Amino acid sequence: MSDYSLNEVASRAKLAAKGAGYSWGMAEEVSRGVFWLISRGLPAANVLVQLLSSFNKNENVNSAVPQSIGNELLPTLQWLCPFAAGCALTESHDSLAADMRLSVSSVKYPLLIVPFIADLAARSSAYVHLTLDAAEPAHNTNALSSGRSSSCMSGSVITNGCAVHFSDPMLLHSVFVSRINCRLATDSEIEALNDHRTHQTPRVCVSHSDWLALDEFAQRTYAPATAASRVLGAGAELNDND
Repeated sequence: MSDYSLNEVASRAKLAAKGAGYSWGMAEEVSRGVFWLISRGLPAANVLVQLLSSFNKNENVNSAVPQSIGNELLPTLQWLCPFAAGCALTESHDSLAADMRLSVSSVKYPLLIVPFIADLAARSSAYVHLTLDAAEPAHNTNALSSGRSSSCMSGSVITNGCAVHFSDPMLLHSVFVSRINCRLATDSEIEALNDHRTHQTPRVCVSHSDWLALDEFAQRTYAPATAASRVLGAGAELNDND
């Protein structure tokens, strides 16, 4: 494990997302979401590596975007990217009213959608409760279901935009949830958040393997060397006055 500043990890996350096929705009959202999570001591770097590794090729990033039907987000194909779903939620709703219910279906790595729900909670000046349903849908692929059932969990999350509480720590590493239901929290649920406040931290530990994986994705954004760039890079040799 190595120690990094929050900005270092968020910047590496941005480049990794771009390298995996996200647009620069979405890569910015990835960076912002990762920063929010790691500043609260949550394992966003590791979960981001898993998400990016689940894309077989860049086109899959764009196929994991949601379609909206009323207050529900549904996958265009088999599952939703948590960042695309989170952006769709915050772009479609300025706040969450007392009688409003939002739902998102078939989301991979649900930890990564939490910063966007937190943003919605902050806009609403309210506590928001999420219910995560792990039941796998009938159309689920072997990639999700084969040997991964232990990574599909049910539980709940409460956030007020700053603090966040997970009913089960195992939810942090959940691979897939079939449905996320979002509503304002009740008084008793708010109590649970107040009893388990997250403490913000200025630095974060990232495993060597996760950092290398993020770097591998990030390197895809670098332009390959050309004959001209190699000559420019050797300028000191060409202008040696000794």
